[in-house]
Amino acid sequence: PAPPPVEPTGVERHNSVSLVPSSLQLRGVVTGAAAMAGTMQLLRPLVGLVTTLLSVAMFASPWREMQEMWKRGRCTQSYVPAIAQLANCSVWAVYGVAAVDAVLVAVNGLGLVLAVHFLGIFRRVVEPAEQAKFRAVTTVVAVVCMALPVYVFAVAEEGPERAAAVE
Repeated sequence: PAPPPVEPTGVERHNSVSLVPSSLQLRGVVTGAAAMAGTMQLLRPLVGLVTTLLSVAMFASPWREMQEMWKRGRCTQSYVPAIAQLANCSVWAVYGVAAVDAVLVAVNGLGLVLAVHFLGIFRRVVEPAEQAKFRAVTTVVAVVCMALPVYVFAVAEEGPERAAAVE
């Protein structure tokens, strides 16, 4: 006698080719996606905390070198990273204000204060031959960094429109 026909499990098959996923498989995918979303909701604050701490550490990392330059009265490194930090933190702080994200504002505000402090040290210790270039570059970056919030808050006054202005 011939064995009884076997019902396909999981996926309906025709000539060994998968045609349509079964409801059991779809239910498993949806359940898996929901579990993944729940896990992501739990991980989001942890990832946010870690990235915040890493950002603060990155912004403060030149501190020791800046102290040494201040004590010696001479420049031992490039001021370009401090200018980049000023620009980066300005943009992210403005975005944080526009998007109403206090953590972005706080972390990047701290980075902005540190960048201004570091640039003040560079202003004192940069070589006389580099002074004009240093002042020109920092002036241009500072003007752009001050113009950005004026633009953002002139374009949109509140809510999602303000956040969209910086996207």
